[in-house]
Amino acid sequence: SSDLESTTSFNKSKSKVASENYCNDLAMLFSYWVTNLEKGIVKNIVPFQAITRDVLNQKKQNNLRCGFGTKLRVVDLDNKYYLCDELLGNKRFLANGNGNSNQWAASALNSACSSCEYSKYCGGRCANAPLFHPKERFELDCSKTKKLIDEVFGGIEKIKHLMNKGIISKDSFNTYVSTYCTEEIP
Repeated sequence: SSDLESTTSFNKSKSKVASENYCNDLAMLFSYWVTNLEKGIVKNIVPFQAITRDVLNQKKQNNLRCGFGTKLRVVDLDNKYYLCDELLGNKRFLANGNGNSNQWAASALNSACSSCEYSKYCGGRCANAPLFHPKERFELDCSKTKKLIDEVFGGIEKIKHLMNKGIISKDSFNTYVSTYCTEEIP
């Protein structure tokens, strides 16, 4: 048994219902967020802010948003550096400085990301998803990420209109402090 195999059970029908509930709740939360934007209030709801910021700035994500494989390093008690806190002890993910960051890009970790039109905005979610979870779970998580990105794109013209009217500014979406441990896309 590989140390990369999933150790969690996956109930497809329960997960599908939970995913549908998540998507419905996400739509309501985004509506709440935009309603506040219309009042000139930017609620610090990181996923909406991060994606909106990147869409407005035309910034593409080439690597995972968390900094996995590029900027994030975690030190264990033996002073060994790893690419992620969830991968401590897994020698495959030792950060020895010899790798190139492209080897840890979402498209390298999961072939589904290499041809996905959303990957330039999501960056591939979490490295653990394709490595440790069943394909069906990754696909459900991926569909939730697509819904999140679709919500932002569905509201981007309204957000630009609010910016043009001076109700909010482009800088409004840079108000949270991004540490590489913040999951910009949960």
